[in-house]
Amino acid sequence: MAAGLSLGEYSALFYSGAFSFEDSLRLVRKRGLLMANACKAGFGSMSAILNLSPELTQRACEEASTADEKVYPANFNAPGQIVISGEVNALERAEKLCLAYGAGKAVRLNVSGPFHTPYLKEASEKLSEELESININTPSVPVITNFSAKEMEDMKQTLPLQMISPVKWEESIRYMLSQEVDTFIEIGAGKTLCSFVKKISKDVNIYNVDSAQSFEKTIQKIKEDKNA
Repeated sequence: MAAGLSLGEYSALFYSGAFSFEDSLRLVRKRGLLMANACKAGFGSMSAILNLSPELTQRACEEASTADEKVYPANFNAPGQIVISGEVNALERAEKLCLAYGAGKAVRLNVSGPFHTPYLKEASEKLSEELESININTPSVPVITNFSAKEMEDMKQTLPLQMISPVKWEESIRYMLSQEVDTFIEIGAGKTLCSFVKKISKDVNIYNVDSAQSFEKTIQKIKEDKNA
């Protein structure tokens, strides 16, 4: 199986053979431009809320929102970490409410927009148009989508919805666990996803590859663990 968090979903789809390398680059570039142009600079942002329940996080977002200024839960990354996203004034109110409800911390992220919210509706519609010109192949392995935390079926429908919907990363990992996945390999800079998986399950093997050197080490470690 393969999965990727937000933009990483496109890497997972390329790995599965759903897109050619050229079309993958084209889509990622188009998606980035659409998201960058979705809202004016300074309109929105995101914040990581630590150690607060999904229910109280949702409540804080609803209470912080007004008719013109809205904030939403945007990433359910792991137990104890939910990212909220929205218009900056609503986001600030939601941060304060989350802290008042018992959150351990509210960490503003260095991003320039209210990603994974309905504020990107126009960008989502334009991405849908772009996907009509892309040749999509049947994936060689199941790809678990952020949108539903299940196997992706209709990519032309799901990928635009992913832009305006919460990232269900924790639920995606739990689905993979239910399918008897016992080994996770994160590919990319850092070990953020490894840390999320560790918080979700202590009973799986987790590796990361972020360089040629770490690739060799990971292959060796997997061999050692299998022979243990």
